[in-house]
Amino acid sequence: MFSFIIVQFAINILGGASGLNGSQGQQVPPGRETFVGVGSLGSVIKDHYPEPNQQGVYRNTKIVVTFTESIDPKTIINNDNNTCWALDGSGAVEIGENGDACKKENGAVIPYFGDCLGSGSTRLCDTLKTDVIAINRLSDRSGTLEGNPIVTTTAQASYDENDEVYTFVFKPQELLGNEEADQWHRVTITNDVLNMSGDSIFAGRSDDMYIWEFETNTEVDLTPPYVTDVSPNPEERVEKNRILKITFNEPVDPMMVQGTLSASSSFHNIIVDMRPTEEIVSGTSGEVALPYEFNQLSPYTGSSLAMTADDLYLYVADATSAKKIDLYDPTNVSTIFTTALPNKLSILKLYNGKLYLIVGTDIVILDPDTAEKIDVLPNVVQYPQDIEFVDGYAFIADGKEIRVVDIDPASGTFGTIIHTVLVATENGFISRIAMSNNTLYFIKQSAPALFGIVDLANPLQPTIIATTTIGLQPQDIAVYGDVVYITQEGSIKIADVSHPETGIVFGQFNLNKTEYGLNGYNARSLFIINDTLFAGESRALKAFSLANDPLQPSFLFSYPEQEGVLQSYSEYPSFTYGNETVFVKYPSQNIFAFNMKGRNGALSSSDRIRTSVDGTWTLTNGYKTVEFISNEACGVNSCGDTIYCLPTLCDPADQTCSVTYAVLARTASLDTPDGDSFVSAGLFDGVVDLADNAMDSAPEYVEPRKSVVPGAHDFLVSEGDGWRHNPPTVYEKTIAPAELASDNYWWFFTVDNRIDRESPYIEQVSPGIDQPGVDPLMPVDIHFSKEMSSSNGASLVEYPDSGVGLGYYQRSFDTEVAGVTKTTLSLFHPARPFGMRGKDYWYIPSVPGTVKAVNQFCMYPGRGPVSE
Repeated sequence: MFSFIIVQFAINILGGASGLNGSQGQQVPPGRETFVGVGSLGSVIKDHYPEPNQQGVYRNTKIVVTFTESIDPKTIINNDNNTCWALDGSGAVEIGENGDACKKENGAVIPYFGDCLGSGSTRLCDTLKTDVIAINRLSDRSGTLEGNPIVTTTAQASYDENDEVYTFVFKPQELLGNEEADQWHRVTITNDVLNMSGDSIFAGRSDDMYIWEFETNTEVDLTPPYVTDVSPNPEERVEKNRILKITFNEPVDPMMVQGTLSASSSFHNIIVDMRPTEEIVSGTSGEVALPYEFNQLSPYTGSSLAMTADDLYLYVADATSAKKIDLYDPTNVSTIFTTALPNKLSILKLYNGKLYLIVGTDIVILDPDTAEKIDVLPNVVQYPQDIEFVDGYAFIADGKEIRVVDIDPASGTFGTIIHTVLVATENGFISRIAMSNNTLYFIKQSAPALFGIVDLANPLQPTIIATTTIGLQPQDIAVYGDVVYITQEGSIKIADVSHPETGIVFGQFNLNKTEYGLNGYNARSLFIINDTLFAGESRALKAFSLANDPLQPSFLFSYPEQEGVLQSYSEYPSFTYGNETVFVKYPSQNIFAFNMKGRNGALSSSDRIRTSVDGTWTLTNGYKTVEFISNEACGVNSCGDTIYCLPTLCDPADQTCSVTYAVLARTASLDTPDGDSFVSAGLFDGVVDLADNAMDSAPEYVEPRKSVVPGAHDFLVSEGDGWRHNPPTVYEKTIAPAELASDNYWWFFTVDNRIDRESPYIEQVSPGIDQPGVDPLMPVDIHFSKEMSSSNGASLVEYPDSGVGLGYYQRSFDTEVAGVTKTTLSLFHPARPFGMRGKDYWYIPSVPGTVKAVNQFCMYPGRGPVSE
């Protein structure tokens, strides 16, 4: 079995009776040796800022704590702003009166702990439970408390991709210390902090709290943070299994730099772009041809409730009119029908050469060529939602019913409701219907959401043959043969319904995978034509082929290619088809036209070039280094763990292929954009330090590490644009050229389609193996052969066990040796010196075999320095 303890070495403090004294280079700090709970640092508490016994801390700092296990945030935070988890799990929303926008568990709203609402004077944040974690001023270094804990402290929680919280950020609403003299402070973490299992974080330990102290100076921090190092270096070539790193000159706020980049995430302060348009991929040249011809029909920009088309004309309806657009001359737009509210035009559809409009409670039938009114069927509906046609009958989703209306003028029952299918339901309307093979399929959106099948073998006696609940709020339904598709949030539910008598099982198809183009957010509308499924989302529409396997749609294309074209989160498209073209209408957009023949004569499956890259940014290294790992699995490392690669779009076998990458770290908006202060506006839109100063950077790189001189471009007005400090964000999840300007930070590098499999090893340790006479506060340094991930860990054991523990934190430092970047992992223990009260101890640092280099490969087992 692979050992987790690979390298061991010992250091001892030999003094007193031994007659050997350590160096005088470092001294134990003044004050009491209480060591209350100090052993929890490194075991229960992973890290915190300010550091133990840190001095010179600015008065306006935030306090950050990272735990080694996920914490139940409600044990630390008061939900003062009354927010809850949004239905789609994307973050916090206001609960409101009924909590309709909230996730619920057993009927109860799930509250969201650790967020802020609003900005400026209206900003309302959750607060810290000061009886659980207390921040006190000290009147002297000996530890005398000065008054009660600082009461008003906002509290924020940094949720990871699994909605778990390890890191919390606390901001006292009054300045720490005082302006007259430096002042010590104490932070106490009690055993009322619980993990997600409901146990105290100190359960089973001899100490039931953790205390640390720091000293503030008399000043406030008004100096912005800036980037001091990046990895890979600008213009460097690296293998695709590389971890990306950005290091700042000071600790930065985890809430601004730590998060998941994905189709559904809200984080976009640090963006990773694959840029295949800047470098030729796999020897091809030029742009990849789109699998469709795209046009926009102008000048028609009105809103649209429905569309229908034939080979000559496109018909578009809004609430009070229907218009006819000549497909051979789209500037020729005529109005063919008008109405006045409250008689709203809600549905428009062509059938058997006639145009059917539902207006209020009537069905209006028009001649599409002459726009003459053929007939009106009065009062045949009450709450119309959708309509389908078969064999001279109209099937209308009307409230809780499906009404069958005879629309054959030659029949004796023309214009009458000949049958009603009542769907037994407690609340909500049948929202959408679809037809295939003499079968009608329907969905009901309101809880309990419902899917049902109606047999139309005898259209005069339709019969419900199956129903099933389908989860939260289905939006639209489409059918292809015996396969049903239903949109729900950012996915499509898919089921084979050929044998409903044996049960209906829905699978889930995620629309917002990275390889499917932009994150379109919630899906609403569906449309199927010529073996192609179109899914309409608020920020993108996507097309999939159903020809090979209807249960596993094959991606064709996504539109638009870049964010910013569709900017509304609440608009959804309507679809129709005519003259070999799919027409798509978002309410605030022109009509999009996709010619189905495509540029190559056929619409075929195509691997679309994408730019945004999904993955996770994690803040480490004393809150100074943020690391990115993509979410694209590409193999297994020497520990048996999955490794993740930066996507390249290359043939996996082509190791000569490469692609250019760009990374952009966005600075934050300023509280006073035209002023001379770096204080941010608190909009969570960019990098800030722990005093809320927005990041300062500049377009010029400065050798040798190609970072920047702070202040180089402070507040210069951009020529022609008029903005200062930071350019506007054009696309949330991709990098626009306009953003490559002060005071953002960016760099480019090349990713080769290869995997680096070299394992790191330990080259040197300090103090040396069996070294005596070690300074009480000397850090333990572990020197690796390669550049390592900053999130690596090591442990430090004391022998014999003092019962107190050491209390250590870890920092990583990268240096270049003969052109190779190598990492030193240092363990610091400022609150607990080696040795205690004059006693001698042995110390055994242990490095687990799972520590990883930036190529995600583990430490080479058994290789390291030895005692001579």
